Amino acid sequence: MREDVGIILLNNKNKVLLQLRDNNVDIEFPNCWVIFGGEVNEKEKPRDALKRELLEEIELKLDNFDFFGNYYYKDQRKQHIFFSRCNLDTTKIKLHEGADLRFFSRNELDKIKLGFNMEEVLKIFFDKLENGKIRKNNR
Repeated sequence: MREDVGIILLNNKNKVLLQLRDNNVDIEFPNCWVIFGGEVNEKEKPRDALKRELLEEIELKLDNFDFFGNYYYKDQRKQHIFFSRCNLDTTKIKLHEGADLRFFSRNELDKIKLGFNMEEVLKIFFDKLENGKIRKNNR
């Protein structure tokens, strides 16, 4: 079974940082917004895979993040989802994968095209955040 990782990066305004996938018909969900992440390599732990993906995609070194949950795609792929508070200045981020990146509020998510299972994952995340089932701040 293929395993992926992803991270919900939330700023202090409870907006989530998303990546716009390239508009390339040869990739899954082209021109859709997704959380940052990628595939777990063989013999790699999910946390290490996430650290690697963040460095590769946006040159972000992040050690402080929490596990949120595991989700499964229709093709039985498993995705390990993490989250962290991260007040990043998007104008200073070096984007190496994807066409764009931007912070979105929960209400703005309904107005954009989300890829993979992001609609479900982000709905569950924001519901839990609003109901106090997720800490407002990491450590």
